[in-house]
Amino acid sequence: MPGTARPKLGIVSGWSAGDDNWDVDMNANLNRLDALVMASVIDKDLNAPPGASDGDRYIVGPSPTGAWASKAGQIAAWESGGSVWKFYPAKNGWHTYVEDERARYIFHGTAWVKDTAWANVTAYASFQAAHDALPTLGGTVFVPAHGALGNYSHATVPAFAGSGATPALTITKPMILYGEGRDVAHLRDAGSGAENRDSIFINRSGGVEVRGLTIIGAPAAGTGNLIHWYKAASNMDGLLVEACSLNDAMAWAFKSVPDATYYTARLRMTDVLFGQSYVGGAQGGSGGSGSGDVLIGGGTATGSNNLWFTRCEFHGPGYGTFGPGGNLKGNVHLNQASVVVFSNCSAQGKDTSPFLSMENWCTMIQLRDFYSENLNVTGVTAYRIIYDSASGALDHFTVSAGSHFGSDATYGARFFKTGGTNNVMNVRFENVSLRVNEATVTATDEISLGNAGHQVSLDNVTVYSVQDGSRRAARVTGGGLQTVASASTLTLPNSLVPICKVSGTTTINSIGVTFPGDRVTLIFTGALTVSDGAGNIKLATAYNTSSDDSITLACDGTDWYEVCRSGAV
Repeated sequence: MPGTARPKLGIVSGWSAGDDNWDVDMNANLNRLDALVMASVIDKDLNAPPGASDGDRYIVGPSPTGAWASKAGQIAAWESGGSVWKFYPAKNGWHTYVEDERARYIFHGTAWVKDTAWANVTAYASFQAAHDALPTLGGTVFVPAHGALGNYSHATVPAFAGSGATPALTITKPMILYGEGRDVAHLRDAGSGAENRDSIFINRSGGVEVRGLTIIGAPAAGTGNLIHWYKAASNMDGLLVEACSLNDAMAWAFKSVPDATYYTARLRMTDVLFGQSYVGGAQGGSGGSGSGDVLIGGGTATGSNNLWFTRCEFHGPGYGTFGPGGNLKGNVHLNQASVVVFSNCSAQGKDTSPFLSMENWCTMIQLRDFYSENLNVTGVTAYRIIYDSASGALDHFTVSAGSHFGSDATYGARFFKTGGTNNVMNVRFENVSLRVNEATVTATDEISLGNAGHQVSLDNVTVYSVQDGSRRAARVTGGGLQTVASASTLTLPNSLVPICKVSGTTTINSIGVTFPGDRVTLIFTGALTVSDGAGNIKLATAYNTSSDDSITLACDGTDWYEVCRSGAV
Protein backbone atom coordinates (compact mmCIF):
# COMPACT_ATOMS: atom_id res chain seq x y z
CA MET A 1 0.00 0.00 0.00
CA PRO A 2 1.25 3.55 -0.61
CA GLY A 3 2.87 5.48 2.23
CA THR A 4 1.16 8.26 4.21
CA ALA A 5 2.53 11.72 4.98
CA ARG A 6 2.95 12.40 8.70
CA PRO A 7 1.29 15.57 10.10
CA LYS A 8 4.37 17.55 11.31
CA LEU A 9 7.35 17.38 8.94
CA GLY A 10 5.42 15.62 6.16
CA ILE A 11 7.66 12.53 6.28
CA VAL A 12 6.09 9.65 4.32
CA SER A 13 5.85 6.27 6.05
CA GLY A 14 3.58 3.20 6.32
CA TRP A 15 4.51 1.14 3.26
CA SER A 16 3.59 -2.54 3.16
CA ALA A 17 6.26 -5.21 2.75
CA GLY A 18 7.17 -5.63 -0.88
CA ASP A 19 5.68 -2.30 -2.07
CA ASP A 20 7.23 -0.91 -5.25
CA ASN A 21 8.60 2.61 -5.74
CA TRP A 22 9.04 3.27 -1.99
CA ASP A 23 12.46 4.69 -2.85
CA VAL A 24 10.88 7.77 -4.45
CA ASP A 25 9.17 8.73 -1.19
CA MET A 26 12.25 7.81 0.83
CA ASN A 27 14.50 10.10 -1.24
CA ALA A 28 11.97 12.89 -0.72
CA ASN A 29 12.00 12.16 3.01
CA LEU A 30 15.76 12.54 3.21
CA ASN A 31 15.70 15.82 1.25
CA ARG A 32 12.97 17.08 3.55
CA LEU A 33 14.97 16.18 6.67
CA ASP A 34 18.05 17.90 5.26
CA ALA A 35 16.05 21.04 4.62
CA LEU A 36 14.12 21.24 7.90
CA VAL A 37 16.10 19.62 10.71
CA MET A 38 18.37 22.16 12.51
CA ALA A 39 17.15 24.66 9.96
CA SER A 40 18.87 27.94 9.22
CA VAL A 41 17.98 30.23 6.32
CA ILE A 42 20.08 32.80 4.52
CA ASP A 43 17.39 35.50 4.44
CA LYS A 44 13.70 35.95 5.26
CA ASP A 45 12.69 39.08 3.31
CA LEU A 46 13.43 38.26 -0.34
CA ASN A 47 10.46 38.10 -2.74
CA ALA A 48 12.33 36.99 -5.88
CA PRO A 49 14.38 33.78 -5.90
CA PRO A 50 18.14 34.48 -6.06
CA GLY A 51 20.85 32.40 -7.65
CA ALA A 52 21.41 29.46 -5.36
CA SER A 53 23.67 26.53 -4.52
CA ASP A 54 22.59 23.10 -3.37
CA GLY A 55 21.09 23.29 0.12
CA ASP A 56 20.51 27.06 0.19
CA ARG A 57 17.38 27.87 2.17
CA TYR A 58 15.23 30.99 2.49
CA ILE A 59 12.01 32.05 4.14
CA VAL A 60 9.99 33.41 1.22
CA GLY A 61 9.12 37.11 1.56
CA PRO A 62 5.59 38.54 1.89
CA SER A 63 5.07 39.34 -1.84
CA PRO A 64 6.83 36.55 -3.77
CA THR A 65 7.29 36.46 -7.54
CA GLY A 66 8.57 34.04 -10.17
CA ALA A 67 9.26 30.53 -8.97
CA TRP A 68 8.34 31.64 -5.44
CA ALA A 69 4.90 33.01 -6.36
CA SER A 70 2.18 32.14 -3.82
CA LYS A 71 4.74 30.66 -1.40
CA ALA A 72 4.91 33.55 1.11
CA GLY A 73 6.29 32.49 4.51
CA GLN A 74 7.27 29.01 3.36
CA ILE A 75 10.81 27.63 3.58
CA ALA A 76 12.30 27.37 0.09
CA ALA A 77 15.24 24.98 -0.39
CA TRP A 78 17.23 24.66 -3.63
CA GLU A 79 17.94 21.11 -4.77
CA SER A 80 20.67 21.08 -7.42
CA GLY A 81 19.89 17.49 -8.40
CA GLY A 82 16.59 18.55 -9.91
CA SER A 83 17.46 22.23 -10.40
CA VAL A 84 14.29 23.03 -8.54
CA TRP A 85 13.02 24.94 -5.53
CA LYS A 86 11.26 22.78 -2.96
CA PHE A 87 8.79 24.46 -0.64
CA TYR A 88 7.89 23.50 2.92
CA PRO A 89 4.92 25.27 4.57
CA ALA A 90 5.83 26.15 8.15
CA LYS A 91 3.89 24.72 11.07
CA ASN A 92 3.20 26.30 14.45
CA GLY A 93 6.28 26.19 16.70
CA TRP A 94 8.92 25.75 14.00
CA HIS A 95 11.96 27.92 14.58
CA THR A 96 14.95 28.73 12.44
CA TYR A 97 18.09 30.85 12.51
CA VAL A 98 18.23 33.73 10.00
CA GLU A 99 21.89 34.03 9.04
CA ASP A 100 22.01 37.56 7.66
CA GLU A 101 20.39 38.93 10.84
CA ARG A 102 22.11 36.58 13.27
CA ALA A 103 18.72 36.16 14.91
CA ARG A 104 16.27 33.36 15.64
CA TYR A 105 12.63 33.35 14.42
CA ILE A 106 9.66 31.26 15.53
CA PHE A 107 6.56 30.52 13.40
CA HIS A 108 3.44 31.36 15.41
CA GLY A 109 0.85 29.80 13.12
CA THR A 110 0.49 32.70 10.68
CA ALA A 111 3.83 34.55 10.66
CA TRP A 112 7.50 34.32 11.55
CA VAL A 113 8.28 36.33 14.73
CA LYS A 114 11.72 37.21 16.08
CA ASP A 115 12.62 35.42 19.32
CA THR A 116 13.57 38.40 21.52
CA ALA A 117 15.06 36.15 24.19
CA TRP A 118 18.02 36.00 21.76
CA ALA A 119 18.76 39.62 20.92
CA ASN A 120 21.27 40.28 18.15
CA VAL A 121 23.10 43.56 18.38
CA THR A 122 23.24 44.17 14.63
CA ALA A 123 19.44 44.39 14.53
CA TYR A 124 19.51 47.22 17.09
CA ALA A 125 21.21 50.56 17.28
CA SER A 126 23.36 49.49 20.23
CA PHE A 127 23.99 46.85 22.86
CA GLN A 128 21.85 48.96 25.15
CA ALA A 129 18.93 48.89 22.72
CA ALA A 130 19.30 45.11 22.37
CA HIS A 131 19.29 44.70 26.14
CA ASP A 132 16.27 46.96 26.54
CA ALA A 133 14.34 44.92 23.95
CA LEU A 134 14.64 41.79 26.05
CA PRO A 135 11.59 40.64 28.00
CA THR A 136 11.51 41.20 31.75
CA LEU A 137 12.88 37.71 32.39
CA GLY A 138 15.93 38.50 30.29
CA GLY A 139 17.69 36.49 27.61
CA THR A 140 20.85 36.60 25.50
CA VAL A 141 22.51 39.48 23.65
CA PHE A 142 24.82 38.11 20.98
CA VAL A 143 27.77 40.28 19.94
CA PRO A 144 28.83 39.32 16.41
CA ALA A 145 32.25 39.86 14.90
CA HIS A 146 32.81 42.81 12.59
CA GLY A 147 35.41 43.44 9.92
CA ALA A 148 38.14 41.22 8.54
CA LEU A 149 39.71 40.68 11.96
CA GLY A 150 36.39 40.52 13.79
CA ASN A 151 36.93 43.85 15.50
CA TYR A 152 34.81 46.91 16.04
CA SER A 153 36.56 50.16 15.30
CA HIS A 154 36.20 53.06 17.68
CA ALA A 155 34.34 54.96 14.97
CA THR A 156 31.77 52.31 14.04
CA VAL A 157 30.99 50.54 17.30
CA PRO A 158 27.21 50.72 17.79
CA ALA A 159 27.29 49.92 21.49
CA PHE A 160 29.44 52.14 23.60
CA ALA A 161 28.32 55.62 22.70
CA GLY A 162 27.39 58.69 24.67
CA SER A 163 29.47 60.93 26.87
CA GLY A 164 30.10 61.97 30.43
CA ALA A 165 29.60 59.58 33.31
CA THR A 166 26.77 57.60 31.71
CA PRO A 167 27.76 53.90 31.50
CA ALA A 168 28.13 52.62 27.96
CA LEU A 169 25.94 49.58 28.67
CA THR A 170 23.76 49.22 31.78
CA ILE A 171 22.46 45.71 32.49
CA THR A 172 19.32 45.56 34.62
CA LYS A 173 17.86 42.20 33.50
CA PRO A 174 19.03 38.60 33.86
CA MET A 175 21.00 38.02 30.70
CA ILE A 176 23.96 36.53 28.90
CA LEU A 177 26.18 38.99 27.01
CA TYR A 178 27.81 36.64 24.56
CA GLY A 179 30.47 37.25 21.92
CA GLU A 180 32.63 35.23 19.58
CA GLY A 181 35.80 35.57 21.61
CA ARG A 182 37.49 38.04 19.27
CA ASP A 183 35.08 40.95 19.37
CA VAL A 184 36.36 44.26 20.60
CA ALA A 185 33.99 46.68 22.27
CA HIS A 186 35.85 49.96 22.60
CA LEU A 187 35.23 52.84 24.93
CA ARG A 188 37.17 55.33 22.85
CA ASP A 189 34.54 57.68 21.46
CA ALA A 190 35.24 61.38 21.47
CA GLY A 191 32.42 62.28 23.87
CA SER A 192 33.28 64.43 26.86
CA GLY A 193 34.34 62.42 29.89
CA ALA A 194 34.60 59.09 28.06
CA GLU A 195 37.43 58.03 30.32
CA ASN A 196 35.19 58.48 33.37
CA ARG A 197 32.47 56.08 32.23
CA ASP A 198 32.01 52.37 32.88
CA SER A 199 31.99 50.14 29.81
CA ILE A 200 29.56 47.57 31.25
CA PHE A 201 27.63 48.54 34.37
CA ILE A 202 25.78 45.58 35.89
CA ASN A 203 23.07 47.29 37.92
CA ARG A 204 21.45 44.23 39.42
CA SER A 205 22.10 41.73 42.19
CA GLY A 206 23.03 38.76 39.98
CA GLY A 207 21.89 36.44 37.24
CA VAL A 208 24.27 37.82 34.60
CA GLU A 209 26.91 36.13 32.45
CA VAL A 210 29.52 37.86 30.30
CA ARG A 211 31.19 35.47 27.85
CA GLY A 212 33.64 35.71 24.98
CA LEU A 213 34.08 39.50 24.88
CA THR A 214 37.16 41.64 24.46
CA ILE A 215 36.81 45.13 25.92
CA ILE A 216 39.34 47.93 25.45
CA GLY A 217 39.27 51.07 27.57
CA ALA A 218 39.84 54.72 26.97
CA PRO A 219 43.19 56.08 25.77
CA ALA A 220 43.53 58.27 28.88
CA ALA A 221 43.37 57.41 32.56
CA GLY A 222 40.14 58.10 34.35
CA THR A 223 37.64 56.76 36.84
CA GLY A 224 35.65 54.48 34.54
CA ASN A 225 35.80 50.67 34.89
CA LEU A 226 35.50 48.06 32.16
CA ILE A 227 33.02 45.92 34.13
CA HIS A 228 31.41 47.46 37.20
CA TRP A 229 29.07 45.28 39.30
CA TYR A 230 27.00 47.32 41.74
CA LYS A 231 23.43 47.42 42.98
CA ALA A 232 22.54 50.13 45.48
CA ALA A 233 21.49 48.89 48.93
CA SER A 234 21.74 45.28 47.81
CA ASN A 235 24.01 42.26 47.90
CA MET A 236 25.72 41.32 44.63
CA ASP A 237 25.32 37.57 44.35
CA GLY A 238 25.94 35.48 41.23
CA LEU A 239 28.05 36.69 38.28
CA LEU A 240 30.05 34.70 35.73
CA VAL A 241 32.74 36.29 33.56
CA GLU A 242 34.24 33.69 31.21
CA ALA A 243 36.68 33.64 28.27
CA CYS A 244 36.99 37.44 28.18
CA SER A 245 39.86 39.84 27.60
CA LEU A 246 39.77 43.10 29.56
CA ASN A 247 42.36 45.65 28.44
CA ASP A 248 43.47 49.19 29.24
CA ALA A 249 41.16 49.91 32.12
CA MET A 250 40.72 53.53 33.07
CA ALA A 251 40.52 52.64 36.78
CA TRP A 252 39.74 48.94 37.33
CA ALA A 253 39.14 46.24 34.75
CA PHE A 254 36.60 44.75 37.19
CA LYS A 255 35.15 46.46 40.23
CA SER A 256 32.56 45.40 42.81
CA VAL A 257 32.25 47.42 46.01
CA PRO A 258 28.91 47.06 47.83
CA ASP A 259 27.26 49.50 50.18
CA ALA A 260 28.21 49.40 53.86
CA THR A 261 26.06 46.52 55.12
CA TYR A 262 26.11 44.39 51.97
CA TYR A 263 28.50 42.03 50.22
CA THR A 264 29.73 40.64 46.90
CA ALA A 265 29.38 36.85 46.64
CA ARG A 266 29.57 33.96 44.20
CA LEU A 267 31.71 35.68 41.61
CA ARG A 268 33.32 33.33 39.08
CA MET A 269 35.99 34.59 36.70
CA THR A 270 37.31 31.84 34.42
CA ASP A 271 39.83 32.09 31.57
CA VAL A 272 39.95 35.88 31.81
CA LEU A 273 42.93 37.83 30.50
CA PHE A 274 43.48 41.12 32.25
CA GLY A 275 45.56 42.81 29.59
CA GLN A 276 47.84 45.77 29.79
CA SER A 277 45.73 47.81 32.21
CA TYR A 278 48.22 50.63 32.26
CA VAL A 279 47.27 54.01 30.91
CA GLY A 280 47.97 57.64 31.61
CA GLY A 281 51.55 57.39 32.86
CA ALA A 282 52.79 56.10 36.20
CA GLN A 283 50.52 53.84 38.20
CA GLY A 284 49.30 54.34 41.71
CA GLY A 285 47.73 57.78 41.70
CA SER A 286 44.49 58.37 43.57
CA GLY A 287 43.30 60.73 40.85
CA GLY A 288 43.14 58.14 38.12
CA SER A 289 46.76 58.18 36.95
CA GLY A 290 46.85 54.42 36.82
CA SER A 291 44.67 51.35 36.72
CA GLY A 292 44.28 47.90 38.20
CA ASP A 293 42.72 44.56 37.40
CA VAL A 294 40.24 43.61 40.15
CA LEU A 295 38.85 45.54 43.12
CA ILE A 296 36.56 43.64 45.52
CA GLY A 297 35.23 45.54 48.52
CA GLY A 298 33.33 44.38 51.57
CA GLY A 299 30.70 46.22 53.55
CA THR A 300 31.63 47.47 57.00
CA ALA A 301 29.17 45.05 58.63
CA THR A 302 29.76 42.12 56.30
CA GLY A 303 32.54 40.78 54.11
CA SER A 304 32.51 39.74 50.47
CA ASN A 305 32.92 36.00 50.01
CA ASN A 306 32.98 32.99 47.74
CA LEU A 307 35.08 34.50 44.95
CA TRP A 308 36.83 32.17 42.48
CA PHE A 309 39.44 33.06 39.87
CA THR A 310 40.43 30.15 37.61
CA ARG A 311 43.07 30.21 34.84
CA CYS A 312 43.19 34.02 34.90
CA GLU A 313 46.19 36.09 33.84
CA PHE A 314 46.79 39.46 35.49
CA HIS A 315 48.93 42.17 33.92
CA GLY A 316 47.78 45.49 35.31
CA PRO A 317 49.64 47.53 37.92
CA GLY A 318 48.20 48.69 41.20
CA TYR A 319 45.98 51.71 41.62
CA GLY A 320 45.92 54.18 44.51
CA THR A 321 47.16 53.50 48.04
CA PHE A 322 45.73 51.82 51.12
CA GLY A 323 46.54 50.96 54.70
CA PRO A 324 48.48 52.68 57.49
CA GLY A 325 51.69 52.25 55.54
CA GLY A 326 50.30 53.87 52.39
CA ASN A 327 51.05 50.77 50.36
CA LEU A 328 50.07 50.49 46.73
CA LYS A 329 46.95 48.53 45.83
CA GLY A 330 47.73 45.44 43.83
CA ASN A 331 46.61 44.05 40.50
CA VAL A 332 43.93 42.49 42.71
CA HIS A 333 42.81 44.29 45.86
CA LEU A 334 40.59 42.63 48.48
CA ASN A 335 38.95 44.64 51.23
CA GLN A 336 37.19 42.54 53.90
CA ALA A 337 36.88 39.39 51.80
CA SER A 338 36.73 35.72 52.69
CA VAL A 339 36.79 32.39 50.85
CA VAL A 340 38.71 33.68 47.83
CA VAL A 341 40.53 31.19 45.61
CA PHE A 342 43.01 31.83 42.79
CA SER A 343 43.58 28.57 40.93
CA ASN A 344 46.15 28.15 38.13
CA CYS A 345 46.55 31.91 37.78
CA SER A 346 49.56 34.02 36.83
CA ALA A 347 50.55 37.64 37.33
CA GLN A 348 53.11 39.89 35.69
CA GLY A 349 53.07 43.29 37.38
CA LYS A 350 54.84 46.51 36.56
CA ASP A 351 57.07 48.71 38.68
CA THR A 352 56.33 48.65 42.41
CA SER A 353 52.84 47.19 42.27
CA PRO A 354 52.09 43.94 44.09
CA PHE A 355 49.94 41.24 42.56
CA LEU A 356 47.64 40.92 45.57
CA SER A 357 46.89 43.44 48.32
CA MET A 358 44.52 42.85 51.23
CA GLU A 359 43.06 44.83 54.11
CA ASN A 360 40.41 44.55 56.84
CA TRP A 361 39.49 41.02 57.93
CA CYS A 362 40.61 38.96 54.98
CA THR A 363 40.17 35.26 55.75
CA MET A 364 40.41 31.96 53.88
CA ILE A 365 42.41 33.32 50.92
CA GLN A 366 44.17 30.71 48.76
CA LEU A 367 46.58 30.87 45.84
CA ARG A 368 46.89 27.44 44.22
CA ASP A 369 49.46 26.68 41.51
CA PHE A 370 50.31 30.32 41.18
CA TYR A 371 53.03 31.88 39.03
CA SER A 372 54.29 35.43 39.44
CA GLU A 373 56.93 37.40 37.62
CA ASN A 374 57.70 40.97 38.63
CA LEU A 375 58.90 43.20 35.81
CA ASN A 376 60.79 46.49 35.64
CA VAL A 377 61.58 46.85 39.32
CA THR A 378 64.23 49.55 39.59
CA GLY A 379 65.66 50.77 42.87
CA VAL A 380 62.62 49.87 44.98
CA THR A 381 61.62 47.14 47.35
CA ALA A 382 58.59 45.59 45.64
CA TYR A 383 56.51 42.87 47.27
CA ARG A 384 54.13 40.67 45.29
CA ILE A 385 51.67 40.18 48.16
CA ILE A 386 50.87 42.85 50.76
CA TYR A 387 48.61 42.90 53.80
CA ASP A 388 48.26 46.29 55.48
CA SER A 389 45.26 47.20 57.59
CA ALA A 390 44.03 49.73 60.10
CA SER A 391 41.38 47.24 61.29
CA GLY A 392 40.84 43.49 61.08
CA ALA A 393 43.14 40.52 60.69
CA LEU A 394 44.59 38.38 57.93
CA ASP A 395 43.65 34.82 58.88
CA HIS A 396 44.05 31.50 57.01
CA PHE A 397 45.97 32.79 54.02
CA THR A 398 47.71 30.05 52.01
CA VAL A 399 49.98 29.98 48.98
CA SER A 400 50.56 26.45 47.70
CA ALA A 401 52.74 25.36 44.79
CA GLY A 402 53.73 28.89 43.83
CA SER A 403 56.65 30.14 41.78
CA HIS A 404 57.88 33.73 42.06
CA PHE A 405 60.63 35.40 40.06
CA GLY A 406 62.39 38.66 40.80
CA SER A 407 63.99 40.47 37.90
CA ASP A 408 65.86 43.52 39.12
CA ALA A 409 69.65 43.37 39.23
CA THR A 410 69.95 45.56 42.32
CA TYR A 411 67.16 44.69 44.70
CA GLY A 412 65.05 41.83 43.44
CA ALA A 413 61.36 41.50 44.07
CA ARG A 414 60.08 40.33 47.42
CA PHE A 415 57.25 37.95 48.04
CA PHE A 416 55.18 38.87 51.12
CA LYS A 417 54.94 41.92 53.39
CA THR A 418 52.68 42.88 56.27
CA GLY A 419 51.93 46.25 57.82
CA GLY A 420 49.71 47.78 60.47
CA THR A 421 49.22 46.55 64.02
CA ASN A 422 46.46 44.00 63.42
CA ASN A 423 46.93 40.25 63.56
CA VAL A 424 48.46 38.16 60.81
CA MET A 425 47.86 34.53 61.71
CA ASN A 426 47.50 31.11 60.11
CA VAL A 427 49.51 32.27 57.10
CA ARG A 428 51.20 29.40 55.28
CA PHE A 429 53.46 29.08 52.25
CA GLU A 430 53.82 25.54 50.89
CA ASN A 431 56.11 24.33 48.08
CA VAL A 432 56.95 27.88 47.02
CA SER A 433 59.99 28.70 44.91
CA LEU A 434 61.42 32.22 45.21
CA ARG A 435 64.08 33.27 42.75
CA VAL A 436 66.20 36.39 42.93
CA ASN A 437 67.99 37.45 39.75
CA GLU A 438 70.96 39.08 41.42
CA ALA A 439 74.70 38.67 41.24
CA THR A 440 75.07 39.87 44.84
CA VAL A 441 72.16 39.23 47.16
CA THR A 442 71.61 42.14 49.54
CA ALA A 443 68.54 43.02 51.59
CA THR A 444 66.62 40.12 50.13
CA ASP A 445 64.21 39.25 52.91
CA GLU A 446 61.50 37.67 50.81
CA ILE A 447 59.02 37.62 53.68
CA SER A 448 58.85 40.70 55.87
CA LEU A 449 56.57 40.95 58.91
CA GLY A 450 55.75 44.45 60.04
CA ASN A 451 54.58 43.54 63.54
CA ALA A 452 56.17 41.44 66.27
CA GLY A 453 53.02 39.32 66.70
CA HIS A 454 52.61 38.34 63.05
CA GLN A 455 52.92 34.65 62.14
CA VAL A 456 53.96 32.82 58.97
CA SER A 457 54.53 29.09 58.48
CA LEU A 458 56.94 27.89 55.80
CA ASP A 459 56.82 24.37 54.35
CA ASN A 460 59.33 23.44 51.64
CA VAL A 461 60.02 27.06 50.71
CA THR A 462 63.32 27.91 49.04
CA VAL A 463 65.01 31.11 47.96
CA TYR A 464 67.90 30.95 45.56
CA SER A 465 69.88 33.13 43.21
CA VAL A 466 69.55 32.57 39.49
CA GLN A 467 72.99 34.07 39.02
CA ASP A 468 75.04 31.45 40.86
CA GLY A 469 72.45 28.76 41.60
CA SER A 470 73.08 28.79 45.33
CA ARG A 471 70.12 27.81 47.48
CA ARG A 472 69.08 29.82 50.53
CA ALA A 473 66.50 29.29 53.21
CA ALA A 474 63.71 31.81 53.21
CA ARG A 475 64.38 34.53 55.77
CA VAL A 476 61.53 35.98 57.77
CA THR A 477 62.14 39.41 59.23
CA GLY A 478 60.21 41.98 61.19
CA GLY A 479 59.73 40.33 64.59
CA GLY A 480 63.40 40.12 65.45
CA LEU A 481 64.63 39.01 68.88
CA GLN A 482 61.97 40.10 71.32
CA THR A 483 62.24 40.88 75.02
CA VAL A 484 59.64 39.87 77.62
CA ALA A 485 59.48 40.88 81.25
CA SER A 486 60.12 38.18 83.83
CA ALA A 487 57.06 37.04 85.79
CA SER A 488 55.99 34.15 87.98
CA THR A 489 54.26 32.76 84.89
CA LEU A 490 56.29 33.81 81.86
CA THR A 491 54.32 34.51 78.68
CA LEU A 492 56.31 33.78 75.55
CA PRO A 493 56.07 36.22 72.61
CA ASN A 494 53.95 35.27 69.62
CA SER A 495 56.89 35.02 67.25
CA LEU A 496 58.39 32.79 64.59
CA VAL A 497 61.78 33.24 66.30
CA PRO A 498 62.23 30.51 68.99
CA ILE A 499 64.57 32.74 71.01
CA CYS A 500 63.72 35.67 73.25
CA LYS A 501 65.33 37.82 75.89
CA VAL A 502 64.01 37.99 79.45
CA SER A 503 64.39 41.21 81.42
CA GLY A 504 63.83 41.90 85.12
CA THR A 505 64.57 39.93 88.30
CA THR A 506 61.23 38.24 89.13
CA THR A 507 61.50 34.49 89.86
CA ILE A 508 60.00 32.36 87.06
CA ASN A 509 57.94 29.37 88.24
CA SER A 510 55.94 28.53 85.08
CA ILE A 511 55.93 29.19 81.34
CA GLY A 512 52.81 29.37 79.18
CA VAL A 513 52.54 26.14 77.15
CA THR A 514 52.54 26.11 73.34
CA PHE A 515 52.51 22.71 71.64
CA PRO A 516 54.31 19.36 72.09
CA GLY A 517 57.81 19.49 70.64
CA ASP A 518 58.14 23.26 70.73
CA ARG A 519 61.47 24.64 71.90
CA VAL A 520 62.48 28.03 73.23
CA THR A 521 65.79 29.55 74.25
CA LEU A 522 65.64 32.24 76.96
CA ILE A 523 68.50 34.76 77.17
CA PHE A 524 68.57 36.68 80.45
CA THR A 525 69.58 40.32 80.82
CA GLY A 526 70.09 40.14 84.60
CA ALA A 527 70.04 38.02 87.74
CA LEU A 528 66.92 35.97 88.56
CA THR A 529 65.89 32.44 89.47
CA VAL A 530 64.18 29.87 87.27
CA SER A 531 62.53 27.46 89.71
CA ASP A 532 62.52 23.68 89.39
CA GLY A 533 59.15 22.06 90.03
CA ALA A 534 57.39 25.07 91.54
CA GLY A 535 55.23 25.20 88.42
CA ASN A 536 55.49 23.49 85.05
CA ILE A 537 59.28 23.89 84.63
CA LYS A 538 61.33 20.70 85.02
CA LEU A 539 65.07 21.38 85.48
CA ALA A 540 68.12 19.43 86.64
CA THR A 541 68.26 22.03 89.42
CA ALA A 542 67.01 25.58 89.92
CA TYR A 543 68.80 28.03 87.62
CA ASN A 544 70.24 31.25 89.09
CA THR A 545 71.09 33.45 86.15
CA SER A 546 73.51 36.25 85.44
CA SER A 547 73.43 38.72 82.56
CA ASP A 548 73.77 36.97 79.16
CA ASP A 549 73.10 33.48 80.57
CA SER A 550 70.69 31.29 78.57
CA ILE A 551 68.61 28.14 78.91
CA THR A 552 66.85 26.02 76.26
CA LEU A 553 63.58 24.26 77.12
CA ALA A 554 61.31 21.80 75.30
CA CYS A 555 57.52 21.56 75.77
CA ASP A 556 55.49 18.33 75.92
CA GLY A 557 52.21 20.23 75.75
CA THR A 558 51.95 20.60 79.55
CA ASP A 559 55.41 21.07 81.04
CA TRP A 560 58.74 22.53 79.95
CA TYR A 561 61.87 20.36 80.26
CA GLU A 562 65.46 21.54 80.31
CA VAL A 563 67.53 20.71 77.24
CA CYS A 564 70.67 22.67 78.06
CA ARG A 565 71.90 25.79 79.84
CA SER A 566 74.94 28.01 79.74
CA GLY A 567 77.39 27.74 82.64
CA ALA A 568 77.63 24.90 85.16
CA VAL A 569 74.60 23.09 86.57
